[in-house]
Amino acid sequence: MGLQIVVWREVSMKDCAIVVSTCDGYSDIWNAFFTLFKKYWPDNPFPVYLNSETLDIKDDDISILTLKALSSELSWTRRLKEALIRIDAEYIVFMLDDFFLYDIVDTERILDFLQYMDNDPELSAIYFSPLSAFTGPSYLHGLEKLKREAECKVNLTLALWRKDVLIKCLFADESAWEFEANALDRFIDNNDGYYAVPARTLKKTIPYDYGKFGLFSGKWFRATEELFVNNGIVYDFMQRGFYEDYMFGTIPYVARQIKMDSYIVPCHFLKKDNPRINSDIVVDEGSFHQEYNVDNAQRIFMWHPSALHSFAIDSFKCTVEFADNSKKIFGVADVFGNFVEYKGTIFFLKWGAFVYVMTRIRKKIKRIIIEGVLNKSVSIETRNNASKMREKLLSIGLFDIINLTRINAERLLIPNNYTAFRIYPSLCFDGKDSKKNIHCDGIEFFAGNFMVMYEIGERSTSSVKWEIGANLGGFGLKDFTVELIRENQVCKILQNNEISGGTYIDNLLVCMDAPGCLNLKLTDCEVVSVRISGCVIAPLPRRTLRKIIYGSGRFINLDGLRFIYSTIKRGVKRYGFFGLMIEAVSRIFRRNKNNYNEDD
Repeated sequence: MGLQIVVWREVSMKDCAIVVSTCDGYSDIWNAFFTLFKKYWPDNPFPVYLNSETLDIKDDDISILTLKALSSELSWTRRLKEALIRIDAEYIVFMLDDFFLYDIVDTERILDFLQYMDNDPELSAIYFSPLSAFTGPSYLHGLEKLKREAECKVNLTLALWRKDVLIKCLFADESAWEFEANALDRFIDNNDGYYAVPARTLKKTIPYDYGKFGLFSGKWFRATEELFVNNGIVYDFMQRGFYEDYMFGTIPYVARQIKMDSYIVPCHFLKKDNPRINSDIVVDEGSFHQEYNVDNAQRIFMWHPSALHSFAIDSFKCTVEFADNSKKIFGVADVFGNFVEYKGTIFFLKWGAFVYVMTRIRKKIKRIIIEGVLNKSVSIETRNNASKMREKLLSIGLFDIINLTRINAERLLIPNNYTAFRIYPSLCFDGKDSKKNIHCDGIEFFAGNFMVMYEIGERSTSSVKWEIGANLGGFGLKDFTVELIRENQVCKILQNNEISGGTYIDNLLVCMDAPGCLNLKLTDCEVVSVRISGCVIAPLPRRTLRKIIYGSGRFINLDGLRFIYSTIKRGVKRYGFFGLMIEAVSRIFRRNKNNYNEDD
C-alpha cells in the first residue's frame, strides 16, 4: 500500500463572503442589524453582501455590496440563488436580516471552520445554532454531525455554507417559510455532510439567538427591545408590534408540522404501572376518532394530542367505557388542561398540550374514545380573542391545588418524555457577564454517571450558580458531589447546607424545575477549580415523586408544600395577592355552580 498524500492549503479570506438575505418590507430593521454587526464583529475580514429587492443601503463605517433582484417577479429562493451566483466566493456565511448579534464574534473559530470545509469537499454546511437532538459524534473538534435522517438538516439558521451546495438546494420557487417546510421531506437523503455547534458550547462562535431576539411572523420578540436600548438603537416597536405565543401556528412552516399524533396516560394516584398508550391514528387536519384500550385504568387520565401548540379542536367529545360496559361522556365543560375554551372550542396556545379527565367513578376503565375536529386554520383575530381567556385548569381549593400538582408530576413519570433528555451544565458567578471568568471545555450527558471540571478565574463573590440546563424537570442527582480544588488537591467537599436550589429526598437531590439550577458556596479558600460529579436519575422513581407531592407520611410535609407554594406564587405573580384571593373565591363559586354529578 502506497503512502497517501493529503494536499493542504490555507483558505483565503476572499474564499468566503457574508450574505444577508432581506427584502424591501424589512428595510426598517437594516440600521439596527448593521449597528450590532459593526459593534460585535469589528474584525470581520469577509466582504458583506445584502440580498435585497429594489432598495439600497449605505454605511460610512462598513462596505456593503447590495445585490438587487434581477426581476420583480422572482421568488425568495430564486432571488437568493441569483444573488449567490453573482458572488465570487466558494463559501458563504448566510444570515437573515433579523439575526441580531449580541456579543463579540469569534472570527478565529470561523476561520477554523472554513479550513474544515476546505480540507473536506464532502462538508456541506456548519450551523452556528445547536441542533443537538438530531446530531451524533463528529471527527471535527467542536462540532456535531447531523444524522442523515435529521429533518432539520437543511434550514435557514445562521450557517457557513459551501456555496454550490446552497445553490443546489434552491431549485424550487418558494418563500423562505415554504423552503424550510419542504426541506423536511426533500433533503432526508441528501449528502450527510452537515454539522452544527453543540448546545454545550459555552462561548458561541457567532452570538445570536433567533428564538429570543428578532422577528417572528413579522412581529418582535419582546427581548429585542432591551437589546436595542442597551446598544443605543432607537426604534419604534409599535410599528410592528410584539409576537405572542398564540401566533405560533399561523406560520406555514409550523402549521405543516402540527399533527395529532396522540397518546393517553392513565395516571390515577401516580400508580406504579402508568403506561403510555398510543393511538395508531395520526391526524393532519379534519375529523378524528381515536380509541385507546387502557386495560383497567381508574378514574384519572391525561390525553396529549400533539407535540406542538397553537391549534384548535372543535366538537370535542370523550367517551369513557367501563369494565361493566357502562359509559360516561365528557365534553369541553367537563375536562381540564392547559387550554382555553372559546365559543365551545378548545384552543391549545402554549407548549405541552394536554387534557386532564377525572371520571370521578370508582370503576375500572376498559376503553377511551376521543373525537373532534382538528382545526389549524384559525384566524389571528380568533386566536387573539381566545388568548384573553383563562386556561381551564382545575378549580382553586386545597384538594384541587394538589390535583394540579398531580397534573405536572404525572407527566414526569413517562419514560418516553426523556427520550431526548440531555444536560448541558455550566457554572457562573452571579451578575452580568458572569461566565467570562469560568472556563470549561463543555460537556453533555444523558441520564447516568457524569463528572465535569471548571477552572475558576478572578471573582468578587463566593456564590456561584451551576446551571444544569436540562430540557425537562423532574430528575434527581444521586451521589451528587461538589469538590473545591486548590493546587491540584481537594481542599473542601461542599455539604448539603452549602448547596441550594433542589430538594433532598430518598438520597437524591431532586430538581423539579426546568432548566435546573443549583447555588453553590465556594467559601473563603483559594479555589482554582471546581469538580462536580454524580449520577443523573431520569425519570424519578415513582416513590420519590409521590413523597414530594403527598409527603412521606399521612399528612403533607414540607416537600409536598413546595408544590402548593409554587402554585400560589404563580397565582400571585399573575393576579397579585388580593387578585388571587378574589380569583380563588370566584372559582370556588363557579365550581359549586358547575359541579359534577359524582357517582362515587
